Amino acid sequence: MTSPRAQGNSFASPAIHPICPKSPPSGGFESILPRLANDLDSDATHFVDCDMAILGADPLVYDRYREAVEKEYLPSLAHREYVAGRSAFLSEVIKSPRVFLSEYFHAQYDDQARANIRAELSRLAG
Repeated sequence: MTSPRAQGNSFASPAIHPICPKSPPSGGFESILPRLANDLDSDATHFVDCDMAILGADPLVYDRYREAVEKEYLPSLAHREYVAGRSAFLSEVIKSPRVFLSEYFHAQYDDQARANIRAELSRLAG
């Protein structure tokens, strides 16, 4: 499966959100997790938050993203598999004390992310 961002539907695009980098932090993706463990204000946290930023988007923007994710995954997964996997991911995110790691994204987008996640979980359960 490819990433939903592969088709350009990421809210975190630098054109939409200027704080987001155009490429991973130096050292590539492999360098992100060890850096996160040591420094919650690092460039790596911002990079991860940019990847997750769509969760905190305006509800109409989030709905377009949600629809794009469904269109991407449903051809290769049975509907029940998609619902189970998506629900599991979103349930884990919402159980976390923070959706976003950096103070900036936490303050700006955490509440909206939780509202979007609750709405999607309700829709998936429906």
